[in-house]
Amino acid sequence: MRAHLTERQRNMFDTVLQDGNTVILRSPVGSGASTMAREIALEAAGRGMSVTIVADFLGDYSSYDYAFEMLSQEAGVPVVAIQSAADLRLVIEEAETYDVDFVADHSTLLVAGDALDSPFVAKELAWRSSSLLIVDGSPRTDRRAQAVDHLIRHSRRRLILLEPTAEAPESAATALVVEWADEKLPEPPTRDFRLDQNELRTMRRGIVLLSKHKWFFVSGDPTRPSLYEGLAALQEEDPDSTGHFDVGAEPIDEVALQEAEHVQRDLEALGPDPRLVVLTEVLESAPRPLAVVTQAPWDADFLAAILEELPGDERVWRARGRLAGPPPFDIVVCSDLDISDDLVRRGSYSIWWDEPEDDLRSWFSGAGCVAKLQLDSEQQSFLLREVAKTDH
Repeated sequence: MRAHLTERQRNMFDTVLQDGNTVILRSPVGSGASTMAREIALEAAGRGMSVTIVADFLGDYSSYDYAFEMLSQEAGVPVVAIQSAADLRLVIEEAETYDVDFVADHSTLLVAGDALDSPFVAKELAWRSSSLLIVDGSPRTDRRAQAVDHLIRHSRRRLILLEPTAEAPESAATALVVEWADEKLPEPPTRDFRLDQNELRTMRRGIVLLSKHKWFFVSGDPTRPSLYEGLAALQEEDPDSTGHFDVGAEPIDEVALQEAEHVQRDLEALGPDPRLVVLTEVLESAPRPLAVVTQAPWDADFLAAILEELPGDERVWRARGRLAGPPPFDIVVCSDLDISDDLVRRGSYSIWWDEPEDDLRSWFSGAGCVAKLQLDSEQQSFLLREVAKTDH
C-alpha cells in the first residue's frame, strides 16, 4: 500500500515504529494523516505486533475497520472490533465459551471512541498493553481522555493524530510533535483519455447549445451524465422557475428543443464511455476503501448504479448528505454536495471522476488520490473555446 502514500507519509513509518517513541502529528483534515496511520497499523500488525487503534470519528473507524477486516481474511491476523460495551461483552463471552483468548498479545484491537465512554469498556481495557497504539482524533469526553491516557502509558509505541489546535493528552507531554499544517500537497496522478471524433462533435454540439442557454454546469471537460442532464432540463423544465439556467439566457424556442433532442439521441447512440472505461481500469488495482468523487449529483447517481452492477461482491454506497457515520463499504460514490466531515472525513482513498471544487482538492489529495480522470488537454481546450465563443 505504501506506493499510494506521499513521500512525507512514507517518511513517518520508521519514526513511529521505533521502539519507545511517542509521536503527536498535528494536521488539518485532508492532510492524509489517517491514511498514513492506517498503513502503519497494517504493517505493524503484519509483523506480529499487538496494535490498538482508538478512532474518535465514525468515518475514521469505518476506514480502519475495513482495512483490518481484509487483513484478517487474507493474512489470518486476529482482529477484535469494539464499537460498544455490547461488542466487548460478546467477545468475552465467546472467549469463555471456546476457551480462546480473543484479545491475545498479537491481535489488533479496534475501538470506537464512543465505546470508551462505557465504564465497563474502560475497566476491561485497562490492562491492555500494546506494541503500537494509534489514537486518531482528540477524545471528546473526559472519560475517553482518561481511558486514552491509560492506554498511552501501557504502550511501547504511540502515534496520536490531532488537529492543529487540539489539546494533547497529559500522558504524551514528552512526545515528538510533528506539524503538517502548512505543507503543500502534491497534484494527484492524472489518467488522460481521448474521445473519438464522433463523440467530440456530439459533445461540442451539446456544449454550444447549453452555453447559449446558460446551463449552470458547462465546462471544457464535460461528462456524459452532466451533458445528458442539461439537455433533459432544456427540454422539460421552465428555465425561469427552476434556477437551472442563468438570467440572460437565450429563449428556448422550437429549434433549440429539436437540437437538444437530436444531441440527446446521438449521446445515447455512442459506444462505451471512455471516462468510464478508464475508471473501471483504475478500480481494478486501487486500494479500498475508496471514494469516487464527482462534481454533480447526477454523475454520482449514474456511477453508483453502474458500479453496483459490476461483477463481484463489493459493497457500493451512494452517499447523500450529512450522516452520523457511513455504513461498511468498499466503494462510496459521492458528489461535492454530499461531502461532510462525517462522510469521508479522513482515511479513504479517492478517485476524481472529474475536477473537484477548489476547497475540496486538498481534502481528497490528502486522502490518497489514486487518480484524476481528465479529458485530453488538446480536446479539452477545443471544447473550452466553444464555451468561450457562446459567452460573448
